[in-house]
Amino acid sequence: MGDKPQLMHGVCVCLGYDGTGFHGWQAQPGLRTVQGMLEEAIDEMGIEHGPVRGCSRTDAGVHALGQIASFATAIEVPPEGWTSGLNARLPEDVVVHDSQPCYRRYNPRFHAAHKRYRYLVRCGQQRDPLIRKQAWQLGPKGMRKDVARRGVRIEDYLDVEAMKAAAAHFVGTHDFHAFRQSG
Repeated sequence: MGDKPQLMHGVCVCLGYDGTGFHGWQAQPGLRTVQGMLEEAIDEMGIEHGPVRGCSRTDAGVHALGQIASFATAIEVPPEGWTSGLNARLPEDVVVHDSQPCYRRYNPRFHAAHKRYRYLVRCGQQRDPLIRKQAWQLGPKGMRKDVARRGVRIEDYLDVEAMKAAAAHFVGTHDFHAFRQSG
C-alpha cells in the first residue's frame, strides 16, 4: 500500500451558480449539491484533493454570484488550469469565475472579510417569467384596491419602514455560534 500524497497546495475558487436545481451547497448523499458537483469535477481531473470548504452553506434554490471555496491538492496546477479544467467538467448551472493559489489550510468560512446577501422582490400586476427564479414576485392578490389608479409600488405589499427597522439589527458584527449545530 502506497502512502497517501501530501495535500500541500491550496486552491481558492470564486463560483457562480443558479441554485434552482440544487439541494443547497453542502454535499449530501444522493442529492445534487454545489459542493458535490465541485468535488466531482476535481475528481474527474484526476487530482487528489482534500474536502472542499465554502464560505457559506446556501439553502436549496439559492443562487450565488461570488461564492468562495477552497481545497488542498497534492499537485500544483496554474490558476487558469483550475478555472478551465473545472468549467469543462461542471454543469451549465455552475461556473468558476476565477482560481487563485492560497494557503493550504485557508478556510473561507472563517477567513471571509465580508459577505453580501441580496434579496429581490418584484411587485406588479403581472409576473415576469424571466426573473421568476431570481426574485420573489408579489402580484395583485392581497394588493390594496387603490393601486390600479396610481401604479404599483412595493409599499402596497410590504411595510418598508418596518423592514428597515428590522434590518438595522443585522448591521455590525455578531456572534451566532449559539445557533450552529454542535460537533
